[in-house]
Formats: sequence, C-alpha cells, structure tokens
Amino acid sequence: MLASTACCLLLTGFLVTFASPAHAVTAESINLAMAAPRIDEYDIFRNDQRVGTHTVKRMRSDDELVVVIRTRIRITLIGFELYRFHYEARVDWDESGLLSLSVQVDDDGKQAVMEGKRQDNKFQWKYGQSQASYSMPVYPTNHWNAAVLEHDAVLNTLTGKINKVDITRDSSGSSAQEIGLSSATRYRYEGQLQLTSWYSDEGDWLAMRFIAKDGSVIDYRCSTCRQVQAVD
Repeated sequence: MLASTACCLLLTGFLVTFASPAHAVTAESINLAMAAPRIDEYDIFRNDQRVGTHTVKRMRSDDELVVVIRTRIRITLIGFELYRFHYEARVDWDESGLLSLSVQVDDDGKQAVMEGKRQDNKFQWKYGQSQASYSMPVYPTNHWNAAVLEHDAVLNTLTGKINKVDITRDSSGSSAQEIGLSSATRYRYEGQLQLTSWYSDEGDWLAMRFIAKDGSVIDYRCSTCRQVQAVD
C-alpha cells in the first residue's frame, strides 16, 4: 500500500509551471533567463523529508538554448525502497520558441518516452503510441522559463497532454520564509493541475509545492538561487 501511494504522488502536480503575470516578471527578465547559461539545483522534500533532487542545466549552442533537466526521487522505509522516479529531458529553444524536446521517464519501473519537434506554427509530438500537435507557443512542464507566465496552457511531459490551468498571483500574504526564501512572488495554479509556485522578480523559478494524492506535501526548493536562505 505504501509503495502504491508513493507511486501516485508524483502525478498530482509534478513538473508543471505557468501563471498569469503580475508585476514581478518582465519581458526583459524573460529574455535574460533565455540567454544566461547556468545550472540550478533543487532539493525535493516529502513532508519535509528530503527524497530527491532536480537539476536544470542551460547551455548555449550557436543560436539555440539547450536545457537539460534531470530528476531523481527515492522513497524508503527503514532501509527498503518503496518508490523511485527518474526523469531525463533535453529541450531545445531558439528565437521562435520551443524547437524540440526529448523526454525519458522511469516511474518505478514503468517506462515512458516523449519526442517532439516544431513544424511551421505547430509543435508536434509523440508520446508512446499517441501523436498530437498544438499551436505555438508551447511550453513544456519544466518550470525554469518564466515566459510561460504569460500563457494558460502547458505541455505535460508526464502525460503527453496539453493541460489548461487558471493561474493567479497570490495576494493573501507571502509564505516565502516558510520554504526558505528571503523573497519571492507566489502563484496559485487551479484547473487541470493544482500547485503553488514561487518566482523571483528576475524571473528565476525558486520553489514549488503541491499536495499529493496521499495527502503528503511535496516541495521543490532551489538550493543554488540567490533568494534562498539558510534554514535551520
């Protein structure tokens, strides 16, 4: 039962990001985010217990930006592995937006592969035996690109489907300190995907939180971002 519960928790809100912009993220900060090679590392927590890592590596290649994403999650109980999740993605961008992507997922032994490429004004992809397309712009669920804040649809790289979400800037008060951030803007995601995500004024993705199907709290917290402070 525990293994089955853990297996379900990642499919609730994992790897999803987009929002309706408030004042924080600007077009200038989006362009800077696209242009800057860097590596951001995130710790993944389940009920405040560290269970994995998430890494986003950006590299320049001629006129393209290559982004490599890697996720490793392992949940154990008294030394026994209950659940593991491995995610690898390469996503290429150019001045016209998303150019191509390749995703491989090992969800506790269940394998999935997704491949996609831009064709004219559409992005076309194959997920398993299914094929689909969607009009540009398209943003896959990899979080780092703040330009996604201006849109209301995202390509879910775990399911191979386009998800619609209503995103609002949370004005009820900041919970930045709660997750170890010195400052951040919080957004709430409602609709086909539900989660909370934090961004800096410069457009950096800092953290994410969602509730798993088993009721556990899943947190992603950037360990290399400037806005992260030490937490006792």
